[in-house]
Amino acid sequence: MKEKDEEIIKLLKKNSRLSIIEMSKILGIPDTTIHYRMKKLDDIIKKYTILLDYEKIGSDIYLLSIEIEKYVLNKITKEVVENIYNDLSKKEGIVSIFRSEENIFVVMASKDLKIDEFKYPGVKNVEYFKLESFEIL
Repeated sequence: MKEKDEEIIKLLKKNSRLSIIEMSKILGIPDTTIHYRMKKLDDIIKKYTILLDYEKIGSDIYLLSIEIEKYVLNKITKEVVENIYNDLSKKEGIVSIFRSEENIFVVMASKDLKIDEFKYPGVKNVEYFKLESFEIL
């Protein structure tokens, strides 16, 4: 990745609403170059999104750690993780979701967390922590 691309990405991570003209002024790079580089970056930028101030809308932020049962056949464990991950990614209030071979980690905004909603078949344990703050860097 070129240095200009890294500079553009750094700006977009701070504020994805910046226009090409604004980025051009900040970086001192012609707007045509920014436009060209942005087209090239379409392959690696998955999506542009927002981060809400959940406190202002009356929600708390939680980190959930979902431990999946280990099966003798690793393929079954992977399928269980994938199925739960796919279902969770559609749930209302999910801010971020991450997975490893045997665990799923969820950052969730909720006014009333119901932990039983996360006890799927194949889930060994669910732990949750109320977060004091949450930022995407």
